[in-house]
Amino acid sequence: MDAWTAGALVREIIDSCAMARTGAERLQVLADGYLKIFETSGDIIRIVTDAAATSPVAAEFLGTANTRHHQALLEIVAQIRESGDLIEGLSDEDAANIIFFHFRAEQFMLAAYGFGWGEARTRDWLRERIESAILKR
Repeated sequence: MDAWTAGALVREIIDSCAMARTGAERLQVLADGYLKIFETSGDIIRIVTDAAATSPVAAEFLGTANTRHHQALLEIVAQIRESGDLIEGLSDEDAANIIFFHFRAEQFMLAAYGFGWGEARTRDWLRERIESAILKR
């Protein structure tokens, strides 16, 4: 769990987002980062997520992972707000929740593998939905 929620890759994604200039560029970096996380830890994420339904220990791990995930998203949303690209009136909390909802492992895996869209199409489709929901036009 630490590898996918608090490892070097997570910090690398946050730092790479900080170097991007626009909200759209930051979301592209973030979407690519999610793909890397799913490639390196997707099997672990699936196991913990599935086990959380019946195991209190796994549910606790997943809760910790979700909290860390949300905190990382708040950092990235703050970066998007600083660039002036976040929709007026949208809170950082709501923007982070929108990203979290769309890029949850369950959502990603359903579209990529359940629908047969593949990883790249799923990444791009989710990013486009998030852009339309949180960025100024």
